[in-house]
Amino acid sequence: MNRAKLKAVCKGLAGMVMLAGWLPHAAGQDVAGASSSQAGFAPAGAIDQDRFSFGTDHAWKGLAGQTNWVWQIEFVRPRELGAILQIQGEQDFIFQNAPETYVWQYSADGQAWHELSGTRIERERRLFRVHRLAGRRRVQFLRLQISGVKGDFPSVREVEFYSDPREKISFPDWIIAVNTTDDRQLPNQGKEFIPLAKTCAGWASECMPGGGRSCGRARCSRWWPSPEPAASASTRISSTTSRPAPRYGARTR
Repeated sequence: MNRAKLKAVCKGLAGMVMLAGWLPHAAGQDVAGASSSQAGFAPAGAIDQDRFSFGTDHAWKGLAGQTNWVWQIEFVRPRELGAILQIQGEQDFIFQNAPETYVWQYSADGQAWHELSGTRIERERRLFRVHRLAGRRRVQFLRLQISGVKGDFPSVREVEFYSDPREKISFPDWIIAVNTTDDRQLPNQGKEFIPLAKTCAGWASECMPGGGRSCGRARCSRWWPSPEPAASASTRISSTTSRPAPRYGARTR
């Protein structure tokens, strides 16, 4: 075999083993791959249009014991990119086993990669994040380059891509529950506020424990059925939710 043929074969083999779970394009479908994946949590789980599930086949999880991870997508054809919705972590209440230090990169050919300005995060604390680019970018490949995690491995529940940086992205309301006791273990007593908040009719506005503020048409009269009045008096619910949010959660618009 001459040198030119050998070089072509080696390049092809390198491309085949570059990302675990990488499969040829199905007709009209985008393809996801990753540097590693746990059993039952293939790269395609992060683009299955199920935003919040972290069950088997509905999320991607990288292997533990590594220092870097890559999740990547190849679009069927080049497209405009203006915003990315990223939902991560394997729990719905606390930030755990999730990307903590990462950056999004783009490529036209899957070989030469460039950083998407504004997407580098050094100390992530959000389960839900929207990255909005300064302008549209034409891409065919995107990858999430992860160099640090909170926990043992990264979990990505869903990613969504939008062409307009100003795209309105609908999202369920959520709650930030803050515990002011000395218990620093997570999840902790702040989680008990979530079902209690939902018992308050019309709770689309800001509420204070003990009925200090009106919760829609009702008063917040049942907040903390425990013998901890100090925590009850100083704990506050912000925003609303149809699903729990992390202790350090906040949404970006």
